[in-house]
Amino acid sequence: MSAEIEKATERVTKLRAQIDKVSGPLAAAEAQLRAAEDTEKARRAEREIEYSRQFAGTWMGRAEEAANSGDDARQRFFDALSAEPWFAAYVEYRAARHKRGHVMTEAQRAQRTIGEVVTVPEQRYYAAQILASLPGAHYVNHPWSNRAAEFKPAQLSTAQGCGFLVPSTVITDDPDEARTFAAQQSGGVVYKPVWNTPYRVDDQPNSVWVREVRAAEITDAVSVCPHMFQAKVDKAFDVRVTAVGARLFGVRIDSPDLDWRYRQDLMTCTPIEVPASVARAVAAYLAELRLHYGAFDFAVTPAGDWYFLECNPNGQWAWQPAQTTAAIAQALTDQLEKGPDT
Repeated sequence: MSAEIEKATERVTKLRAQIDKVSGPLAAAEAQLRAAEDTEKARRAEREIEYSRQFAGTWMGRAEEAANSGDDARQRFFDALSAEPWFAAYVEYRAARHKRGHVMTEAQRAQRTIGEVVTVPEQRYYAAQILASLPGAHYVNHPWSNRAAEFKPAQLSTAQGCGFLVPSTVITDDPDEARTFAAQQSGGVVYKPVWNTPYRVDDQPNSVWVREVRAAEITDAVSVCPHMFQAKVDKAFDVRVTAVGARLFGVRIDSPDLDWRYRQDLMTCTPIEVPASVARAVAAYLAELRLHYGAFDFAVTPAGDWYFLECNPNGQWAWQPAQTTAAIAQALTDQLEKGPDT
């Protein structure tokens, strides 16, 4: 037994000697590793700070460029309009109407203060009637045409009749019908307001963005008023086509959001050619709704199919790339110079 103990003791002694032999280099290696890790961590922190600094500078520059883009084009546009006698008369008329409206608002506030019944002025109604009845005027677009073309059900019906691809859509105030429709769409469903009505939450203005919904999320609150549900398009990118008469200006929009309007600082815009079939459908659409101008929104699939989403007859255009903005301003000026509608 003593021989076995001596043998084990000898083995332990040798192992301890080996441990002592490598412990020094091991400790040095571990220290070297920790130093290397600290150095790399510091280097990454410096790179992150530099990247953030460069990104901030680039973003601010892009934001400033976007904010100022179109200013020259807008100024040329208004300079061209200002040379027209009818436009000068219209500006004078609008200024007078604005002053009257301000006076009426103050009068209404005074009526509320003293407890009188508030008078509801008809100035907006009459202003619209007068503008829509100007003899020999060339409208881009006529107020009545704009009003009719803003109605989304009419947009979808007209678009389908003019040859556009239109996503499957249901407009309903029946919650069960909405849920059934949503469950039947294999690619998902999005919700859109039928009419872009402004509303406020905690006295702050809010917007209803296009968003994806599931059948289980649709509540009985749908029964309060009609809601629009539409099959989600598996899109590669969006396109805005600004139509001024027969001239079309296409811009591809790449955005991380379903609704690119939600965070416009994250989207990129590049000019894009409008396919001939889409151009023909746009012309037919404008003619059907008696429009000279329209801002068309499309979702384009990876296969290259352009799906009509909507057309704003009074849509904004100055947010697009500077070259496109300048071309649209020139096209509007040319359109206005054509003279009275016949």
